[in-house]
Amino acid sequence: MKTGINTENLTASGAIASGALLGAMASRVVASKLGSVLEKQPIIKHGALAVAGVIAACFIDPKNTTSKVLQGVGVGVAATQLNEVFKIMLKPKDKEMEAGIIKTALGAPDEQPIYITQNSGDYYPYEEVANPYDTSVTPTFLSGVDMNGFAQV
Repeated sequence: MKTGINTENLTASGAIASGALLGAMASRVVASKLGSVLEKQPIIKHGALAVAGVIAACFIDPKNTTSKVLQGVGVGVAATQLNEVFKIMLKPKDKEMEAGIIKTALGAPDEQPIYITQNSGDYYPYEEVANPYDTSVTPTFLSGVDMNGFAQV
């Protein structure tokens, strides 16, 4: 393998990076589907997926672009699920995690969503405004169709 920036290295890096992105996205979907099965023990769910990702990355031999993408998928699964394991392990049980480097690095695990509910009634204060123009006069146009046909040129 050559060193430096060349087509071979760019292709290999792009394959691994795109595989890691695909693996991260796929592992989040799988973890959410396994949520109902392992709802009370999320650390086991995320830990098992992380181990599966590490094993996949170890056993795939990156000989061609496809195998590099697959190895990247294993890396992405492992990295994403290990991050979830660390979130669970480092989060205090009785309070929110304090703001700092660890919370930022883990992806702010305690952010509470803000829900906005719709109030009854209108949001825009409609009011009746009088029309300032005379409605009895028909507006005239410079050209176009009138009652007698086309306007004369």
